[in-house]
Amino acid sequence: MKRGKTKNEGEKNDIIKWLVLIAVFMMVIIAMVTFFSVKSSEASRKEAQQRVVKIAEEYAAKVYFELEHIAGTGKTVLYYLNHYGFDDNRSIAGIAESLCGSTPVYTVAYVDADGRGILSDGEEVDMGGMSYYPLMVDACRKTAEKASEADTVRTTYLYVADDEMKAGRSAILAVLSDDTQGGRKLCLYYPVEELKPLLNAGLLAGEEFCALAEADGLIMEVAGSDNEFMPGDNVWDRMGGDSETEIGQVAVRIKNGVSGSLRTESTGKPRTLAYAEVGINNWAIVLGIGQSYIDAFVSAGWRDAMKMIHQMVVVILIFSTVIVIMIIRGRITAGEKSKALEAKADTDLLTGLNNKAATERKIQEYIMHHPEDQALMFILDIDNFKKINDTMGHAFGDEVLKSLGQQIGSIFRSTDVIGRTGGDEFIVFLKYLKEDALLEKEARKLCDFFQGFQAGEYVKYSPTSSIGAAVFPKDGKDFTALYKAADSALYTAKERGKNQLVFYKDAIAGIQGKRKVEKYR
Repeated sequence: MKRGKTKNEGEKNDIIKWLVLIAVFMMVIIAMVTFFSVKSSEASRKEAQQRVVKIAEEYAAKVYFELEHIAGTGKTVLYYLNHYGFDDNRSIAGIAESLCGSTPVYTVAYVDADGRGILSDGEEVDMGGMSYYPLMVDACRKTAEKASEADTVRTTYLYVADDEMKAGRSAILAVLSDDTQGGRKLCLYYPVEELKPLLNAGLLAGEEFCALAEADGLIMEVAGSDNEFMPGDNVWDRMGGDSETEIGQVAVRIKNGVSGSLRTESTGKPRTLAYAEVGINNWAIVLGIGQSYIDAFVSAGWRDAMKMIHQMVVVILIFSTVIVIMIIRGRITAGEKSKALEAKADTDLLTGLNNKAATERKIQEYIMHHPEDQALMFILDIDNFKKINDTMGHAFGDEVLKSLGQQIGSIFRSTDVIGRTGGDEFIVFLKYLKEDALLEKEARKLCDFFQGFQAGEYVKYSPTSSIGAAVFPKDGKDFTALYKAADSALYTAKERGKNQLVFYKDAIAGIQGKRKVEKYR
């Protein structure tokens, strides 16, 4: 029994080991998928942020080329005015007016080094009295310091929040300077509101605002659906949360020409800000993107990755299931083969009954696990079996044994143990006989069997048998003792003339009593 139990436990442990390995494998795969999910999500978010930065850069390029286009047209006019010697104000105003008609500028001023000159409408102007004039002069000086000697005509840009000449209009002042003509300048007033359609052009659904702002955050113009930001506001002052430190570094990045983005919030609304330097005076495009747009972009980019992950998980689950099924089927097949081999090893090849080793082992197993449950052991021999072999041949003797093996099992339960333990010796072990009356009943059943038993296919022969019976645990508490008791009863049956069944109790009493069956026939 110990051998069988150890084997079963070994098989169970092997299955547990495989299941543990598969569980570990699944955990590793899940960890890898989770890691991949996080990395993919981060990559998608970075891609979304890079995309909005690129959009901000595109807006910045539009603003730059718009202003440079205006300045380029103005340079042509300045060259024309300087080199063809127009002295009368009317001619100068006419040329300047044509510039207003061909570009979005609302006024043009042609002035000398002291700021006196003529406007495009013919009025004379003294720009020296304007509040922003000192700033313009200083900006032009700085532009000249940075320019090369070959660059005689330079462009300087200045944001004028309140143009005193034109009823407080906000403008971007493009000042074209020509050093070859005594510092004469052509001042182009570009209305900032002209940028709004440009900033609105192609605005994405998730873009809450697009602003042209100075590096320090002052908004010059803004477009979009978010009315929280207006010209004159400071975009950085309205941002807060965990990004305050990073916001303080944005101005430095813009001045260094670095584009970027950051996640922030204003009035409790999370958003992503993308910024890109325009290329003029450290001005920048600041693009406000609602977080829902970023999340939607991430989801869209993540959808294919999730689909792939789901497919991979399904494949892994199918693979693992197949592995488990193969292991279980392998174990079942191995168990069936093992049982078949064990059954074959336990089987007497001639009779198909248990062989000696299997018979003894199975009886010992019962005794070990049911020490108090009554059972009955029969040991029987074919009477005069040697004579059968000698007179009718060994083949016929084998036929007798084979027929006995095939027929005797039909009268007992499948749980009982029936085996051939020697040449013509058989053991029948009947389990769970709780009542003594069953002992007599089973003995009579065996006797009745031999009354009708015949062997031989062509020649019918009715052999008799001597049978010894011993009761467990009364006659023996272990296999050896029980076997000796039944064998002693068998010896008594033979002494008394064979062809009968004797119980051990009767054998040791030396009487024939009612448990002795004299003759089967």
